[in-house]
Amino acid sequence: MTILGEGQWTPAPWINVIAIHSFGFQVSESGSGYTWSLNSRENQLTPWSNDPVSDPPGETIYVRDEESGELWSPTALPIREETSPYVARHGQGYSRFEHASHGVSLDLLQFVPLDDPIKISRLTIKNHSGRPRRLSVTAYVEWVLGVSRSASAPFVVTELDTETGTMLARNAWNCEFRGRVAFADLGGRQTAWTGNRTEFLVGMVKVVAVTPIPRRGEHQQAIQVKHCLRESRSAQKGAVHEIMKQDKRSH
Repeated sequence: MTILGEGQWTPAPWINVIAIHSFGFQVSESGSGYTWSLNSRENQLTPWSNDPVSDPPGETIYVRDEESGELWSPTALPIREETSPYVARHGQGYSRFEHASHGVSLDLLQFVPLDDPIKISRLTIKNHSGRPRRLSVTAYVEWVLGVSRSASAPFVVTELDTETGTMLARNAWNCEFRGRVAFADLGGRQTAWTGNRTEFLVGMVKVVAVTPIPRRGEHQQAIQVKHCLRESRSAQKGAVHEIMKQDKRSH
């Protein structure tokens, strides 16, 4: 367990690798990491970074107060609040992150089921403010679907599945894995979607003057779900990332 108080960082990222035979992800104590399928180098779903200083995140979950515009997250990155600590627990087959601020406690549990190539992020929100709250949860993903983000970004195409509301991503130029599709979903309860980075950033900046959103690449995934929470009530949402076989209509 790591507890990061005001001004505290680990000397280097403290990493947990969570995987089954065909799928996995790694995550650091700050919440940064990446996800892969079948091949951790050749088929990165989100970007891997070898930067032990900045430890940039390629996957993020944001929580926003829809009344005040305040934006934060359950992990120390990408938005670091010095007023309250961040707790990270790495265990066998899971990582857990806890952070309490703005009168709300956040508990994020991440794991891969033993039988499914899916990364599950289960976020539990508890309202301790003593008044009703109107919060939104946004999952942000920078797609790679290949070896490197800079090489594959121009070829990643996202679309919305009209039946389930799931956001899909494909890279037909990844020769070995082009017959596969990645997806992100918020338990089917998302209220907004975008595969356009500019649209996502503009939407955030309209509410908060400056938002430390990751700025790498141009193709990403963002889906959002809004909730009204009352005291002592909690909500659990999952952000799921999976790779699966596309039907044989592939390019």
